[in-house]
Amino acid sequence: MTMKKILLTVIAGLLMSGTAVAENSLRTGAKAINLTVNTTGDSVLLSEALDTRLKGKYFTSNTMAILFGVGLNLYGSDGDGTDMSLMGGVRSYQGSGDFATFFGGSISYADLESLGNVTEIAFLGEFGGEYFFHRQFSVEGSLRAGYASADFGPVTVTNLGTFGGQISLNYYF
Repeated sequence: MTMKKILLTVIAGLLMSGTAVAENSLRTGAKAINLTVNTTGDSVLLSEALDTRLKGKYFTSNTMAILFGVGLNLYGSDGDGTDMSLMGGVRSYQGSGDFATFFGGSISYADLESLGNVTEIAFLGEFGGEYFFHRQFSVEGSLRAGYASADFGPVTVTNLGTFGGQISLNYYF
C-alpha cells in the first residue's frame, strides 16, 4: 500500500469516527478525579516521584478546565517526616469528541521533609489528548515542559526544559 493510500485511509477513518462520537463529559460544570498511573522521563520534580497526588478537574466551560491537586505522605517509625504537595492550573480543550486534544499550564509546590526539608516549585506547560471509553471514564496522555527548582538547603537545583510525559486515568461525576 502506498503512502498516499495509507494517508487517505486514516483520514477517512477519522472522518467516519467523527460521525459516531459517543457522549462524553466535556461540558460546563463537569468534575473529575484524576490518578496518574505512569510518569516517564528524568525530572527534578521530586514531589511527583515521592508522593501520590490526587488530582481533580472542574470545567468552567465546555473547553476550559481548572486543575487542582494535593499529595500527602506520612512516614511511620522507620521513615522521616511528612511530605506534602499542592498543584493548580488550567487546561484548554481543542475539541469535544471521544478524543480531545488539550494544552495548559500548572504551578506546583512541595515540602518534602523525608529528604531533609527540601522545598520545590515548578511551572509547567503541557500538551496532550484525552480519550473517552465511556461518558464517565477516560485516559489521557501529556507531554510537559517548563521550569522547576528544588532547594536542598545549601544547594538549589533548577531545570529548564522537558519533563517527560504522563498517562492518567479520569473518573467524571
